[in-house]
Amino acid sequence: MAEPSRLPRCRPAWAMAALLAAASGPAAAHPHVRIDAAPTLHFDTAGRLAGVGMRWTFDEFYTAFALDGLDADGDGAYGPEELAPLAEENLAALAEWGYFTYLKLDGALAPLGPVRSHRSDHAGDRLSLAFLLPLEEPVDPRSVRISLASFDPTFYIDVVAQEPVRLDGSPPDGCAAVVEAPPPVEERSIADAQVEALDIGPEDDVEGTVGARFASWITVSCPAGTAP
Repeated sequence: MAEPSRLPRCRPAWAMAALLAAASGPAAAHPHVRIDAAPTLHFDTAGRLAGVGMRWTFDEFYTAFALDGLDADGDGAYGPEELAPLAEENLAALAEWGYFTYLKLDGALAPLGPVRSHRSDHAGDRLSLAFLLPLEEPVDPRSVRISLASFDPTFYIDVVAQEPVRLDGSPPDGCAAVVEAPPPVEERSIADAQVEALDIGPEDDVEGTVGARFASWITVSCPAGTAP
């Protein structure tokens, strides 16, 4: 199976990104890129979950690769207008992979997206991408079990959820979102040959993939009978 265009930047130099990222870990083990993911849960005025926001911050090695050639005015900085095409390219590639963002309602995967808004920023040596994924229909967290995770099914990219999870808008009183503790860093690797043998594509069952094995699920808890 051909290598999928799994994330920024979608061009034939994925091997270069892997080489850059390999400087931070064993060259023969996944993952090759790390993302620190800061989730935000958006609630409407009725206290229903209406959207999932993500802010991804990429590791410095991938950042250096992705920013190559994007400083159009040569001022040494990367403004929103210079980064906008990169963000659009990234999200277009991520669409077939569900934006690496998976929502469960009462244990069943629920569709998210397409992206409603997005923004890419650069600070220090890190590139970030923020985007909002709406639910098809808002759901009441007091009557539905909600869980959420962000991961690359192929585990080429390690997505690590950060705490705390923000609750935006009008969540019901007493709502909380807890991030499951991920496996220790030293355990978050797998041999490249083993991953390639799995032959994972975007149409596969994501819950059975190697990426799901290392995912940190976020559980949303809102007591029944509370006000928004």
